[in-house]
Amino acid sequence: MEKSAQGWKAYDMMVGGVSLVANYRTEFSNRVRDGGIDGLIHGLQAKEPRARRAARDGGQAPLVPGV
Repeated sequence: MEKSAQGWKAYDMMVGGVSLVANYRTEFSNRVRDGGIDGLIHGLQAKEPRARRAARDGGQAPLVPGV
């Protein structure tokens, strides 16, 4: 994901023959099915501080478990 002057842009990558966008779409669908949109948002918010720390420290932290 990248924020530009025109808005947010999403880039897809293939890892091991699997599209990251398709993988996230499936994971998000499962979260919405299990906990509703509020559950999805809460899960993403809970992971945000970890992702920010990793970016600050030069590493990466997945926003979705197993990715």
